[in-house]
Amino acid sequence: MNILRLFHTVKYLKPVQVGSRIWKKIHHPRIPLSPAPEPRKPAAHPSQWCRRTPSMPQENHFRFLNTEATLQEKEDWVSLSHDKLWMYNLHYFDDLTADNAKDRQQWHKHLIQRWIQECPPGTDIAWDPYPTSLRIVNWIKYLLEQQQPEQPIIDSLATQTRALRRNLEWHLLGNHLFANAKALIVAGLFFDGKEAAEWLQKGSRIMQDQLAEQILPDGGQFELSPMYQCILLEDILDLIQFNNLYPGVICSDLIDQLNDCAPRMLEWLSVMTRPNGEIVQFNDAAQGIAAKPEWLFEYAERLGIQWQNKVSAPFIHLSDTGYVRVQNKAFTLFADIGDIGPDYIPGHAHADSLNFELHLGDQPVIIDSGTSLYGTSTERLRQRTTTAHNTIELDGLSSSEVWGGFRVARRARARLNRTDSTCPIVIDAQHDGYQTLAGKSLHRRIWTIDQDSVRIRDLLPGEFAQAIARFHLHPDVIAEQTEEASFKLLILNNQLLHISFTTGQSRLVPSTWHPEFGREVASNCLEVCFTQHEMVTTIVTR
Repeated sequence: MNILRLFHTVKYLKPVQVGSRIWKKIHHPRIPLSPAPEPRKPAAHPSQWCRRTPSMPQENHFRFLNTEATLQEKEDWVSLSHDKLWMYNLHYFDDLTADNAKDRQQWHKHLIQRWIQECPPGTDIAWDPYPTSLRIVNWIKYLLEQQQPEQPIIDSLATQTRALRRNLEWHLLGNHLFANAKALIVAGLFFDGKEAAEWLQKGSRIMQDQLAEQILPDGGQFELSPMYQCILLEDILDLIQFNNLYPGVICSDLIDQLNDCAPRMLEWLSVMTRPNGEIVQFNDAAQGIAAKPEWLFEYAERLGIQWQNKVSAPFIHLSDTGYVRVQNKAFTLFADIGDIGPDYIPGHAHADSLNFELHLGDQPVIIDSGTSLYGTSTERLRQRTTTAHNTIELDGLSSSEVWGGFRVARRARARLNRTDSTCPIVIDAQHDGYQTLAGKSLHRRIWTIDQDSVRIRDLLPGEFAQAIARFHLHPDVIAEQTEEASFKLLILNNQLLHISFTTGQSRLVPSTWHPEFGREVASNCLEVCFTQHEMVTTIVTR
């Protein structure tokens, strides 16, 4: 084991994370099996929840992460897939509230009955806190649609909530603890009595603290992933709807926080949505996991939430999350000029400092290569390295020391030097990752965006042997070399761009694009290898 790397990883952890990890090793709480509290009667029937893509094409057959499998034996609940995330999805029960769920009610009823019989308390994966949190909420949404909910389901739901209450994910914090708190609140609303009141109180206290910490002033979630932004935004919208169903039960301070966070998060999401309606895939982010932005916007509108749509502005700087969106008649550019995420929970961060995406109209041209898997594989690590992003790699190093599946040791610190929001728009930023890792150069990048051109000036003061700039092209882009340092990029609808470089050796190399989990698409990447301290990239529509 690399002791220095481990030190630079754990030194950022909060004491509660360290203490909770130790406590989880030695403490295995008993799960009470007493009868469930009496359900509370809602004041209204829920309106439509946020839309979700169905995951059950047939009874007992599931499609998650672009992989299908059939649940046949009892043992399949813990061994149907080698992929832990796939197995987690199996235990979420998201299909209970997916599009046209009423058409699959009998499947759902039988599936819940199977789970209760075949996954007793303490079963691996099934009773892990995160899937338990999501399942509690989905089961309650399902029960609210039933005229006469079955008592075994209600009893199991109460048992699951008790198990969660004794096994909160303080060792992870972040979006996991957020999901735990939401589940406790929803269970505390669904049930009545003293025990339910304690769940509600505990969940509310955690949620208030996490909203204050995780939702930054610019509306972004602090793990800096547009995918997790969508997940937590749906959580907040759900809580607002649950408050409508059970008015006067949630404390007013929490309601005020939810009503404050929702519009800001919607504004942030609108900024970080590509012109084609997809989320930008900075850090761990993939299409098809969270609700689509348009579904979240529709859900918010149904709940009567109003927010400002700032997308028409030519320059938007999300200063707390470190993202910039620039837009004119030709281009939309997204730039990452911030840090990689919160120090104590960088598990969804990539070594992508000064990364960017470029779109021509609504057509993606230069894009982040995406995320297609979790775990600890070599490919998972590669997708987190600087190699997989549109920025500069120095002497084979990544800008931040990503390792394992979700670890970061030494990490880059970004600094914004200046911006100019007039035409041409200028973004000037730098990071110190290569100095932190190996005492090498800074990387400073200056974008200049005009009506028909994008100019990127990369400056590398300091010592290094070789730098590689990469520009990952969308699979629909056809690249053709026209001169030694120039390429023609043919976009859909016969649109054309030209890209050229002032120094180095440029070449087109095979690559892969990962728009979704479990999906890999062949693509190309422009690489420029250079040894000078400055390189200028020019992209023009002429």
